[in-house]
Amino acid sequence: MDCLFDRMEAHGRRPALIDEAGTVVDYLDLAERADAMVAGLADRRRLVLIECANTVDALTAYIGTLRAGHVALLGPPGSADGALGQQFPPDAVFRSTAEGWRSERRDGGPSVLHPHLAVLLATSGSSGKPKLVRLSDTAVAANAASIAEYLAITMDDKAITSLPFHYSYGLSVINSHLMNGATLLVTDGSVIDPAFWSFFRRASGTSFAGVPYSYELLERQNFRSDVPPTLRTMTQAGGRLTPELAAAYADWADTRGVRFFRMYGQTEATARMAYLPPDLAKANPGSIGIAIPGGLLELRDADQTGEGELVYSGPNVMMGYAEQPADLALGSEIETLRTGDLARRNANGLFCITGRLSRFSKIAGYRIGLDDLEARLAANEIHAVVAGDDERLILLVMVGKPETAAAMVVAQTRLPPSSIVAYAAADIPRLASGKVDYPAILAHGRDLLAATQDEAPALSLALSRVLGQQVVLPDNSFQSLGGDSLSYVQASMVIEDHLGSLPDGWESMTMAEFDRLGTPALVPGPWSMRRFESEVAVRAAAITGIVGVHATTWTLAGGASLLLLLAGYNLARFQLPRLRADEGLSLLGSFAVRILLPYYLILIVYSLHREVDLSSWLLLSNISGLHHSLLEPFWFLEALTHCLLLFIAAFAIPAVRRASPVRVGLAMLVFALVMKFAAIELWTGRPLDQRTADAVLYLYGIGFLLKLCTRPIERLLLVGLALAGTALDWGLSDVHIVWMGIGLGGLALFQHIRLPRVLATVVMQVASASFYVYLTHNIIVNLFVIHLHVKPDWLAIPVALVAGIGVREVVERTIRLVQRLWRGYHQRSGRAVKPAARSMT
Repeated sequence: MDCLFDRMEAHGRRPALIDEAGTVVDYLDLAERADAMVAGLADRRRLVLIECANTVDALTAYIGTLRAGHVALLGPPGSADGALGQQFPPDAVFRSTAEGWRSERRDGGPSVLHPHLAVLLATSGSSGKPKLVRLSDTAVAANAASIAEYLAITMDDKAITSLPFHYSYGLSVINSHLMNGATLLVTDGSVIDPAFWSFFRRASGTSFAGVPYSYELLERQNFRSDVPPTLRTMTQAGGRLTPELAAAYADWADTRGVRFFRMYGQTEATARMAYLPPDLAKANPGSIGIAIPGGLLELRDADQTGEGELVYSGPNVMMGYAEQPADLALGSEIETLRTGDLARRNANGLFCITGRLSRFSKIAGYRIGLDDLEARLAANEIHAVVAGDDERLILLVMVGKPETAAAMVVAQTRLPPSSIVAYAAADIPRLASGKVDYPAILAHGRDLLAATQDEAPALSLALSRVLGQQVVLPDNSFQSLGGDSLSYVQASMVIEDHLGSLPDGWESMTMAEFDRLGTPALVPGPWSMRRFESEVAVRAAAITGIVGVHATTWTLAGGASLLLLLAGYNLARFQLPRLRADEGLSLLGSFAVRILLPYYLILIVYSLHREVDLSSWLLLSNISGLHHSLLEPFWFLEALTHCLLLFIAAFAIPAVRRASPVRVGLAMLVFALVMKFAAIELWTGRPLDQRTADAVLYLYGIGFLLKLCTRPIERLLLVGLALAGTALDWGLSDVHIVWMGIGLGGLALFQHIRLPRVLATVVMQVASASFYVYLTHNIIVNLFVIHLHVKPDWLAIPVALVAGIGVREVVERTIRLVQRLWRGYHQRSGRAVKPAARSMT
């Protein structure tokens, strides 16, 4: 069989190898040394394992093995006695020992080797055992010739051995230069070692090859400011270089007269399959370019966006894999190589990698591109590596906070926070090739999760039930777990029960911070004072007033207006990050599931025995609907929906999202007031006065600002504005003024309230169940007051409150049961689970 090193002697006394000591080995000398090194193996064709190091001896053994027609099995130092040598016993081993470079005869190799088999490179099989890529003599020679052609390698080139040569990229540098009479500068040093570049300068090196990690290391050393003057060519392959770094090097290389080639390849194609010509590098930093000479790239199974799997064909495609010695006798098994990479072709005909089939996770019914997530995090100045399986994502965070990265991924993917594990690390685990070791990151994340679950504090377990999460990790907080206004009261009760008090700013504290606070030394008695947020008391009072309005003849009107103001307050408190992240549609979807879906279920039941007008179905009955019906109390849901839609529409504008939230709130408040006064002048005879968006949006806006404005004078101005608007609507003597004054005053001036624990617990339970009380109280009122004629009628109030609390418990227990059953089904069947929607009222 032909060998790419058969005609080395034609280059005569030209230098082939130069080591760091300055020793020069010319081509004639190298050929003689190589042949002598394998002379003892001439009796038959053998499998020769070479423990590769970037040394003259190792390179000589490799060249001699191929020139003699043997099969070279290339592995890292120590591989002869490791898994590689055990799974594929060789006939001979070349390696470095304490006594120096030596060869060993073992005569344990396979009796039959395919006549065209030349080189074996190891990759990892699915079981973790070595799996060999079988490369023919034709593939090795063809790929070296193709690389030499597009790089225009000449005898004047001097390339430094910056990569391991048991790695296909490093091997391709050796093959393509030696077959063309160029010189290799032989060193085993690191690119960040000053001696590496000192050697490059002394030897007048011209070419450097690096993987993305190599270029990241160079950037840390400020390489571009002190470049060896003889450097003419830089190549990059072995993974995705960030577009920013690619563009920076392309621009720099263009100004310095250095050719910068970005390349794409796989071991299964010997080394290279595509390259990006330097003149196209600046304009196409995210592209891998075009197929190498003699090769063909195509997209298979492309979708409507033009994205498909990248498929390569050419003479450098491997013969196939070998998982046992008997496979080394097999011939070529494939003609085209399915790369497993997803790509598109741009308008210039250049290929762009968009992801990898194996770099996707399908979690909770969503297909998550891990490379895309890394890029999105990087765009937000978080340097992280993302690994994943079909259960969760693991984030190794190098720059930035793990909890910030996790929250960002939750916002981007809609995944439950429990499916994301984020941890900080100083270094990224890497394979010998310099590529990221994603399996190691995934395994470490699983270990962290297992340890966390085994040692989960009682508080984490309790909060996981409140929030409907499967797992609560130490760096999770109430906010990062998607907590909202319907769960914060319960969460605050749980936290206080475990800690003895409710810390200020508890919603943003992590579980680890809670754990450091410890637990109370004494269990508080029922009449000890309990501190809770004033908003809880306002919410409980407002929902009680709403029930009282419909159950009695008492003058209690105004609770719904106060709840509407609280909705705006909680929009700023819990959902502002989603609005500013352009997640308005997702937020609306959560609102529809948690708030509107129960309303429509009630409509369906109501429609079974009474007429439901179209306006109620379209959430427009506040404008033109039926009056004095069982549905009329639900006007609040319609008003709430319309106010939310207006805020979502505002934040859909990029300039609004970039602006200060306080300025946005002020602009919305001005808009609401203008709309309110315009409606008074232009629109009379509204079916349900003071319930349409033009009439109540200002309350929603005041609530939004009340959360954002912290100075007392600002809050007092907002309270005054709310009171003035209420007086305009209802008059100075109306009870609405009392409601608004007491409720807003408590919310604006008092952050916390203290009551005896037994009373505080009742208030907090009512507040936490306020939504369910609102949905169900009309049924209780009609049953007690209208049908059963229970006297006194105020008895319907406590019954309705208790019923709402009971419905909340039933609903939440049912949700947890369904989640457990669904997760169990998912684990048994391997199907995806859809995440629960988050509320945002």
